[in-house]
Amino acid sequence: MRLLFVMTLGAVACSDYSLVDEKDPPLPNADSGGPPETTPDSDPPTRFDPPEDSDRPVDTGPEPRCEDLYFPAEPAPETTSCAEPIPVGALNPVVKWQKSSWSWSPTSSGVFMAPVVAQLSDDNGDGVIDALDTPDIAVISTGVGIPFLRVVSGDTGAELLNLTLGDFQLGSSLAAADLDGDGSVDLVGVTEDGAVRAFERDGTVKWTSGAYPDAMALNGDVVSIADMDGDGSPEVIVGALILNADGTTRGVGAGGCGRTFFGGAVSVPADLDGNGVLELATGNTLYDPDGNILWQNDELDGAVAVADMDLDGLGEIVVAGFTRLRLQDTDGTVLWEQTLGTSFNDSVASVPTIADLDGDGVPEILLMRRESLQAWTAAGQLFWDTPAIDTSSGSVSTTVFDFEGDGAVEVVLADQFTVHIYEGATGVELWSSTAHGSGTIIEYAIVADVDGDHHAEIVFGSNGSVTGLTVLEDANDSWMDAPRYWSQHGETFTAVAEDGAVLPAPTPNWPSRNNFRVPPLTTAGGERPLPDPLVTLDDLCELRCEQGELVVYARVGNGGTEPFTGPVTVVLEGVNDAGSVQLDTATLTGPFPPTMLTEGVRLEAQGVDALGLRDLQVRVETTAEDCEPANNLVSIGRAPCGE
Repeated sequence: MRLLFVMTLGAVACSDYSLVDEKDPPLPNADSGGPPETTPDSDPPTRFDPPEDSDRPVDTGPEPRCEDLYFPAEPAPETTSCAEPIPVGALNPVVKWQKSSWSWSPTSSGVFMAPVVAQLSDDNGDGVIDALDTPDIAVISTGVGIPFLRVVSGDTGAELLNLTLGDFQLGSSLAAADLDGDGSVDLVGVTEDGAVRAFERDGTVKWTSGAYPDAMALNGDVVSIADMDGDGSPEVIVGALILNADGTTRGVGAGGCGRTFFGGAVSVPADLDGNGVLELATGNTLYDPDGNILWQNDELDGAVAVADMDLDGLGEIVVAGFTRLRLQDTDGTVLWEQTLGTSFNDSVASVPTIADLDGDGVPEILLMRRESLQAWTAAGQLFWDTPAIDTSSGSVSTTVFDFEGDGAVEVVLADQFTVHIYEGATGVELWSSTAHGSGTIIEYAIVADVDGDHHAEIVFGSNGSVTGLTVLEDANDSWMDAPRYWSQHGETFTAVAEDGAVLPAPTPNWPSRNNFRVPPLTTAGGERPLPDPLVTLDDLCELRCEQGELVVYARVGNGGTEPFTGPVTVVLEGVNDAGSVQLDTATLTGPFPPTMLTEGVRLEAQGVDALGLRDLQVRVETTAEDCEPANNLVSIGRAPCGE
């Protein structure tokens, strides 16, 4: 949609006064991209008007030039009430895009992992990767045993990176974060022999660690990134292995690694006791940041999730294993345990998810079985049980989100054959699609804003009858806002920020949200900030009127509290008895941060003496949202050149 932006005129003709003093250096054209240069002993050029009460001619010095005008970038006034109410949404998923193959090695298209979402490319070309760029999705894909690192744009699925990995595990996860603080997100994965490898965002290998096969499971291992000791440098964790940010070894645990029945190691770094230092939780062992054992019980290992399940202010560990589901206290004491079965056909349990499914303030546990998805209470009682199929590994996981913003959450599951959305409080299926297939390892569908439109999308991989990546959105873009990132399999949204920065000594999420593998929830009824693209007319220089020429200086601004990106087009138009005629245009790529004006944009009009102009105006064309579209035409309100 193309919008028009209007603003009141705040300029006078530059022919009414002198622009520069002869002793001052000339001011550059705004197109030069920088402010005027001055010597240390000189003052900047000044402009002045003749006194209003004087009829005497004023000595204005040398003849001014239109080129000497310069208008710098500066703060813009903030638009009041620049926000829109958030209405209740609807649950009507449709496919936004589906990518079943790649241009490079198209048959290597099966995705066995939960996708990660991060800012990995400079989409708007401003030289900076930030929130004004489109989020990107990274996965490992495989075909005939050959894994590839794939990165695609979140809004269209356009390919950004294809990299042969060769020795990576089938079904291992990725993690995405800025390991060295250089402002660029890195990607980390696991090799078949138990080494960890980090890549720059362009696929360049950053480092490869030593191999520690005894510290992990070597099939579907999960990578976690967090600053465990709060020293400002993150740690990289796989199973019982703890690495420094540069890939050197910090600690190797001698106990559990969070092993699932299928084989993946799913351990979790978390500050369980609230002392400001993160521990590493596995199914039967707790480590400090150096890999030393803090406690170890006699239970079987298993995949873990952490939350404050008994509401005592400390973290507990949910452990799912081959025949057991149990809750362990901060010190490793088993609070309760449930037997899930006695054989492979009825006992395999998935990687657990934790969320408050019924809105009572107490979290529940979600667990995939071979033929059903189950919810368990914090006290260890079955809450609900609904049909689903994962007879392959029985290990896929879930996430939870309130898509409509009505205060009632939904559960998202991509099982062996179907993508489901269930009602959180009851387990009743609300929607499903068979446009999915998977041999399943420990993957799951995630929820994130992958196109930057402030509405959530569902992202999942497939590796069966359907392959590749699929993104679902609401048919009317009515879903609530979601984070623009998903940094790792064990996502808590407290370890890594949206820009990929690793947060120092991340605090637990249970004082505020108390969940695990669940994005922050938005409720309808609040307000969402909006940008306010606007244009100012800073000066009309009529010094060339005798030659039928005009020079106009305008600036594009953002009066809102939300940034927007370009391109935007500034259009200079003349108005005569026949209508309007376009005189000149300029395109700006942005970005346009909140409450800022750009440098002056120079526009020129030729042949104006033959057009019979009775007004001159400047407008802006952009696809960006605008909270005040009614105030957007800059007009001088008279005939230029004194006509």
